[in-house]
Amino acid sequence: MSQSQPSTEPVMAGSPYLDDDADIVLRSTDAVHFHVHKLLLSKCSPVFADLFSMPQPKSWGEKLTKGEHPVVQMAEDQHALRLLLGFCYPTGAASFRTLSDIRIALDLTKKYQMSGTWECLTSLLLGHVYTEPESVLAIAWIFEMKDLAVAAAKQTLEKPWLEDPTPVEFDYAPATAMHKLLQYQRSCRAAALVIVSNVHTWLGKEDVNSHPVINSDRYYDCSCTVSKAEFVRIGISPTRWLVSFQDKACSTLEKKLTGAAVRAPMIQTTSIAEAASPSCKRCSSRLPEIVLALEHVSGRLAAAVDAKVATVQLKTPF
Repeated sequence: MSQSQPSTEPVMAGSPYLDDDADIVLRSTDAVHFHVHKLLLSKCSPVFADLFSMPQPKSWGEKLTKGEHPVVQMAEDQHALRLLLGFCYPTGAASFRTLSDIRIALDLTKKYQMSGTWECLTSLLLGHVYTEPESVLAIAWIFEMKDLAVAAAKQTLEKPWLEDPTPVEFDYAPATAMHKLLQYQRSCRAAALVIVSNVHTWLGKEDVNSHPVINSDRYYDCSCTVSKAEFVRIGISPTRWLVSFQDKACSTLEKKLTGAAVRAPMIQTTSIAEAASPSCKRCSSRLPEIVLALEHVSGRLAAAVDAKVATVQLKTPF
């Protein structure tokens, strides 16, 4: 911040920054004048308090503006100043239309040491985690918000792998933010696929006992038995529909890295269609049992995937 005298007629910021009893003017970089009160700003920010407690330079005493108020040249444009002053003036409450507004406000809050405002902005940012997780992560990375960055990274697993256009907030974050996010997503994918391949982590004897249709060996008339080592090792002779479920789960986890993904109706529909094939009379005659078994198995796999993915940590430098 510095003091300067405008060379042209100033543009007024309007209400509530045009009170007759204002005693200082903040001038934005785009030449908009905000008539404000030193006492109010000083109560909100120790930076303003220090500024206004200093001996006033000669330029401050000159009759520069309407009402003969001294002018302080700010480093922010009018949009940023409106966001900043919105936290100081009850009737000038800032409107945060985009995540960029929140990022700008966080930067100003940090610069002007407005701790109470920081908490409010953090809550606003948290509200965008489910809709714009990548952008939230970028902002959290800029301001070293560990918990928020972790929450945003987990939410990106619903739709991993950044696509063009890359969220604009990454333009303001260090390159490591995007690198660590992609690294985290790759690690989560690897963890999830390991679970799907290791059948014993989500399928066991108790599951076969409660849903016998899982194991084709329980029925002499099953003609769709598939030989697959990971099932055979735990004493299960899998059917085509069970292997189809496993294969479909693998391909689905390439696009969505959450347990909920393997419970999607599309996956079960594909497996049920396999079971309904007339090539195996045993399976096609037991569709209600198979539907229940698939619901059970998908739930077990989903829980195992979520538990494993939860062990993967987002690596941050803060």
